[in-house]
Amino acid sequence: MSQEFRYSVSELNQVIRRVFENAPFFQNIFVEGEVSNLTQASSGHWYFSLKENNSQINCTMWRSFTEKAPKIQNGDQIEIRGSVNIFEAQGKYQIQVTLIKKKGIGDLFESFLQLKSKLEKDGWFDVKWKKPIPKFPKSIGIVTSATGDVINDIYSTIARRYPTAELILAPATVQGNLAPESCIRAINQLVLYSVDVIIIARGGGSFEDLFCFNHETLVKAIAQSPIPIITGIGHEPDFTLADFAGSLRAPTPTAAAELATPNLNEWLQKAEILIDQILQKSQQKILNAHQELTGYQTQITHQTKYRLLSIQQFLDSMSEVSQYLRRSIELKKLQLNQIDSVIEQQDYQTILKKGFTLIHQNNKIVKKGSSFNKNADTEITFYDQKIIISNQK
Repeated sequence: MSQEFRYSVSELNQVIRRVFENAPFFQNIFVEGEVSNLTQASSGHWYFSLKENNSQINCTMWRSFTEKAPKIQNGDQIEIRGSVNIFEAQGKYQIQVTLIKKKGIGDLFESFLQLKSKLEKDGWFDVKWKKPIPKFPKSIGIVTSATGDVINDIYSTIARRYPTAELILAPATVQGNLAPESCIRAINQLVLYSVDVIIIARGGGSFEDLFCFNHETLVKAIAQSPIPIITGIGHEPDFTLADFAGSLRAPTPTAAAELATPNLNEWLQKAEILIDQILQKSQQKILNAHQELTGYQTQITHQTKYRLLSIQQFLDSMSEVSQYLRRSIELKKLQLNQIDSVIEQQDYQTILKKGFTLIHQNNKIVKKGSSFNKNADTEITFYDQKIIISNQK
């Protein structure tokens, strides 16, 4: 009967770690392969995978060694020296690298560069293929896997930023040999729907995981699409040929959703600020107009009062003139009456009525007795008649 051993998870990982550390064939070993999924942390540590065909192993290189190591990138063919150990917290084994020697560019990365050069030379990355991204799309097409975090992140991002947009998912395979044709069918389907913009997205992965987006047929389909396409493939450092062919490249799927939509809340805030500014300017203009009208009103009031005062003064002066004229007329009437009275008193008819007579001789009034000629014809005038006495013989 075979011997039985019982371990907890942590105990088993500790045993495996001791096996790796004590076995000489796991220590100070040399391994050759292609760099993939490289992350160079801000701390100075490097994390990457070393791959060959369909097999790969994780590697870690601490800062004390990376400072003396040559610069590497995904696709580099390198030889490393290091020791195998286990990361107990996750039960994953890895190589702790102490030395790197570059061997050249890996086959996969070399094919990527060759195809990129060919497509670029043929003009598939030219600006003429780029279409403007609509500011306020009514409908957004999405090409990605129907399951997983990517589609959920895109949905939640657009719902938060621009909930009025219609979202149309065209499910597609986003990894492996079937992915290019699957993505092309999804693009054509969304073109038939006449969406305003298309997002092609998938989450992060190794260089190999994303390599399906370097397919020549897919790249051309993206460039020729009559609808603008935003690519959000992998993470910030990841670049595929699809990114060069699209109208706009986003560093992540979530960023692609943000680039495809306006932030409605920000626009509403801008609109509110603009409305407030318009209201403030309108109120200021109304206030200025009111002040100006008030000034005009004051001027008109003053001018009217001045003119009314002038008119009143004129009328007052005319009244004085009128009174003066009336007094003058009355005085003249009185004077005329007095003159009439004098004239009336001086009238010879008035005198004759008192018993006096008027004597004419030779057409002259006889004023004195000494002037009376007894021998001349005499005309005696009474108040009521005349008598002529002739003395001719």
